Amino acid sequence: MGIDLMNRFRSENIPSDANRWRGSNRGGYSHPDVERLSSEYFTRIDLGQRIATHVQLLKLLSDQLPSLPSYYQVDVYAVRTGLKGVIPTAPGQGWTVANAPLLYWEK
Repeated sequence: MGIDLMNRFRSENIPSDANRWRGSNRGGYSHPDVERLSSEYFTRIDLGQRIATHVQLLKLLSDQLPSLPSYYQVDVYAVRTGLKGVIPTAPGQGWTVANAPLLYWEK
C-alpha cells in the first residue's frame, strides 16, 4: 500500500460540496484510527516506528475492508539494454519521469 492509497481513506478525501467534489475516498469511508495512524505515519522520522505504524494501518484496513479490489493492474515497461537508473513505479501509477535526472546510458 503506497502513499496514494494511504491518503485515499482519509476523511479529508471524501468528495463533498466543500471540496468541490474532489477526493479519492469515493466510498466515504471514515475511521478515527485511520486518521490517527496515517497522520503518525507521515510524521514519523524513525524508520522502525514508521514501518510499525504502516503495519498497524494495513491491519486495520484489512479488518475494516473499506475497499476490495477485484483486479490487479500490471504495468509492463520496456527498457532498452544499457539504460540505467530506471526506478519502477507502483502498479497503476504509469510511467513517470520524476526520476529522469537519474537516468543514464551505460558505456
